[in-house]
Amino acid sequence: MDVRTVRALAAFRQLQDICASPKLSNKPDINVYGKFVLPISLYGSETWTWTEVQMGRLQVTHFNRLRRMVGVKLTDRHRLETIREQCGTSSMHLMVHRRTLQWMGQILRMEEDRLPRQLFLLISKVC
Repeated sequence: MDVRTVRALAAFRQLQDICASPKLSNKPDINVYGKFVLPISLYGSETWTWTEVQMGRLQVTHFNRLRRMVGVKLTDRHRLETIREQCGTSSMHLMVHRRTLQWMGQILRMEEDRLPRQLFLLISKVC
């Protein structure tokens, strides 16, 4: 997961240079972040086993990027919910859970002879 965060941060910094024009609003930054940086951060997250520490790190990274796009400093003491509303995004925790549920739905819609479905059903019976 740390490698994924580093790659997403590198992509964010490259795209931030492109979108850093003071003439542009925050909307292009937020769209680019949602289309390019978040997928890099969350690639494969459907199958990860999460700890609270890892999820906390991912949340902090996400909110730091949102603050930077909106132009709010940490010392300005804005509420995270307000910044999320301005950017039109949800929490990283919610995004990860949504992706996990989508992945589980894809597995359950597979034909019964497919190996991923068989393994998923076997593991769910054991647990």
